[in-house]
Amino acid sequence: MSAYEQEKQQKTKCYTYFSLSGKFEPKEITALIGLEPYHEKKGESESEWRYGYNDRYEPIIADMFARTIKDLIPKVSIISDIVSVFHAKAYLVAVVEIYTDEVTPALAPSLEVMKFCVDSRTEVDIDLYNY
Repeated sequence: MSAYEQEKQQKTKCYTYFSLSGKFEPKEITALIGLEPYHEKKGESESEWRYGYNDRYEPIIADMFARTIKDLIPKVSIISDIVSVFHAKAYLVAVVEIYTDEVTPALAPSLEVMKFCVDSRTEVDIDLYNY
């Protein structure tokens, strides 16, 4: 069986993204960060700004996180300021669907990912679904 056929049959899935939520105007966040989000929503009590959606599954989630934050690493001080000024929450999110009959992914973030999170005041949120 080819690698493509194995990947196609694989049931375990994961996606990662970076998210800001709080009382802000999403267009202002886009202007401050200088990157176009894949999702933004202006809400009455809370708005969302999401960037770096990555669903190219790798069993080492740190590699997926690294792809998600690649463009955000130079923006850590801006993100930290947004968290402070807008009282926003920043999250680096992984949503993982694990099937017990397959190899389980490694969930530990790399030092590069942890440094980004500390410097930008970003929390890590890992949602696990086990089937």
